[in-house]
Amino acid sequence: MKPNNNIVANIFDCVKDLDQFNNYGKTFAQKVCKQKAKDLDAEQLIAQVNENFVQRFNGKQEDAFQLFLNIYDVFKRNQANHISYNIFMEGFIKYLVNKGDIQFLANLAKDNWKLIPGDVLERYLDFFQIKEAIPLEDIKQIVNYLIMIKKVNEALKVIGVFNVRNKLDMKEMIERMVNQDKINEALTIVNDEDIELQKHFVNQLIFKNYEDKCIEIIEKYNLNYKEFPQLVDRMEKKKVAKILQDCNQNWEKAEERINSQSQLLFYLVDLLVQKKKYQEAASIISRHQLNKIFQTQIDSLASHFELNQLLQDKSQNTMLNRILERDGFGPTEVLCFLEQEKYLTLEECGINQTDVYFIDQINQDFKIAVEILTKSKLIGFDSEFIPRWNKFEKGGIATLQLATNNKIFIFDTIKLLENEQFLDFVTYLFENENILKIGHSIWQDINEMDKTFKAKKEMKIKSFQDVGIIYKEALNLENVSSLKQMCYQILKQKISKYEQISDWSKRPLRKCQIHYAALDALLPLMLYEQINLMIENDSLKLLQSQSLDKNNLQYSSKTKYNEQPLQVGNFFKYSNRTENFFKNKQPKFIVDNMLYKLVKYLRNSGIDSTFLQDKNYKLICDLSNKEERIILTRNSKFFKQILCQAPVFLIQETTNTENQFKEILNFFKIQVDDGMILSRCIKCNGDKLEIISSEQAHKYVDFYNPNYSDFQFFQCASCKQVYWEGEKFKRSKERFNSIAQNVNQKLNSGSQQNEEISSQKD
Repeated sequence: MKPNNNIVANIFDCVKDLDQFNNYGKTFAQKVCKQKAKDLDAEQLIAQVNENFVQRFNGKQEDAFQLFLNIYDVFKRNQANHISYNIFMEGFIKYLVNKGDIQFLANLAKDNWKLIPGDVLERYLDFFQIKEAIPLEDIKQIVNYLIMIKKVNEALKVIGVFNVRNKLDMKEMIERMVNQDKINEALTIVNDEDIELQKHFVNQLIFKNYEDKCIEIIEKYNLNYKEFPQLVDRMEKKKVAKILQDCNQNWEKAEERINSQSQLLFYLVDLLVQKKKYQEAASIISRHQLNKIFQTQIDSLASHFELNQLLQDKSQNTMLNRILERDGFGPTEVLCFLEQEKYLTLEECGINQTDVYFIDQINQDFKIAVEILTKSKLIGFDSEFIPRWNKFEKGGIATLQLATNNKIFIFDTIKLLENEQFLDFVTYLFENENILKIGHSIWQDINEMDKTFKAKKEMKIKSFQDVGIIYKEALNLENVSSLKQMCYQILKQKISKYEQISDWSKRPLRKCQIHYAALDALLPLMLYEQINLMIENDSLKLLQSQSLDKNNLQYSSKTKYNEQPLQVGNFFKYSNRTENFFKNKQPKFIVDNMLYKLVKYLRNSGIDSTFLQDKNYKLICDLSNKEERIILTRNSKFFKQILCQAPVFLIQETTNTENQFKEILNFFKIQVDDGMILSRCIKCNGDKLEIISSEQAHKYVDFYNPNYSDFQFFQCASCKQVYWEGEKFKRSKERFNSIAQNVNQKLNSGSQQNEEISSQKD
């Protein structure tokens, strides 16, 4: 930009009228100072400043200094940037140097240093040689004042200029910054050496409910999370509440899931009391003798008259947990809850209980497993995971299930993980290219296997197929079907998924769990063979096997792309092949684990969006290509490294979720109509929401509104999540309608200035 020859002179002319100067100063900041530094001819502007000072104040340095302070005062009020500060600082200094009497203004400079912006404070102090003369108390005073008026960045600049970090009460400063929600700024004054300050910072964040930031800092500085019991308690309480929600308020299922964790059981009791389920709460207290472990807390809960009565009269609180009391080798719904509905059993698949081996040591059963599995060409594969009660626990695989057509082996990974023979066997089996492993949603199992085994044994996992993807591609389906859906569609059988969220870390496992785990390993094998038969009958060849290792999941014949990537700006990459993922149609997205909130915005607006917690980006690329989805990520490292394997859109970290959402709508020109709002399941991305009666809904959700029967209810056909048109529904509808209308208007008016993808090929 060419500097305006009159701009500096105009500022000097306006200085006598501060209101007028205030307006002109803002114009200066907008027109000149906000431009990029490379666009400014700073030397010319500095020369103009110097020239104006010389012309107006040839012998009046004090007047020149006062004008200089006035200019800075206006610039600060108008939030001008460092460029404008530097220009006037250097111009004024040039004027003073030419006058040759700098010491004359030293005392005046010392008295007014607090008025100087942090960006040029060091230059100011050094020029007048007054830094050492500034009292520490004055520095503390201005720092505290700046924090009080929420100018935290300015306070940090002052601290840096005077290098007084070790002379200030940093704990108090952290507290004040956190109270003002200046978390990122507070993080800048925490260093690697000051462990006590790190802990103090975490405790302040806990108090303000910044859970994710607490986790980030604890992991960054390798602090012991157990030193923050309040944070762990809060996480575990949320986990228990989520378990109860995931179990559709089924307290029996929730109790089984946390059966071995006394503290979590107490949280469950507390939740049940809040929901006025006193008999259920009393039965859990009695069954696990929680009143002996948490006497004070239980006494406090017993202030509820109904609960107290039940605890006093034990004959009334013997409400059985049918999952814990009943068991058998078969579906939980049938054996524990005595349901009449028909579910597929292992016996119907030709597998007896004696054909299922639970192996927790190196014995004869282990030798049988090794002999059979290493000679097999085709095995079914599944695993169950160790529950994570807080975000610091590592989880991992609890059981590893491997199936042939007539034998199923369940390996207790928790007990066998330290055994070299077991590790050697698993490594051989999973690296063997001649043994095809068949699973469903295998990326989850592979990711957990990687976490579980990598510290013990390096392993390159090979020769896998995902039966869900095979079925999707063979039938040209839009999405991958669940195992439950595939069994119903192909085998014409209903399967039980009741034990899916059981406690797989507790030993011994219940027989219902063993039946579930064994069947889950056998079913992919059965489905694979059935699909293969269907394809052969249609004179089709089975799709080529997937080649998988723990760092590289891809179709060997399909995803080795050698295309030159195309790019829009520094935020979107794609290729000619993947252009049809979004050109002239509604795009679908796959969202990485850093953008969970964004997924909710997309699904709330009816946009097809898959969310993956898996951090394996090569896996995400593979799924992107299979389902023709655009990857949304905040991982700039991944964005820079990827070539053209899949289309990737880089989300800006500095924007909030709503702005990220608008950015996507604008760039891909997605118009959201009223019928799309709240048309998808937020939980699973399903697009089939069926109207159900209030009586049906009551089976899945606890209601506290006595007029719940007046609501209209919807249920997701896939995951059975229930929604209803209450106040929250109305607010959400209004909110997303407002966002959509705003974006639609911009798109329709053509005011949006996004670059056209087709014309931006780098």
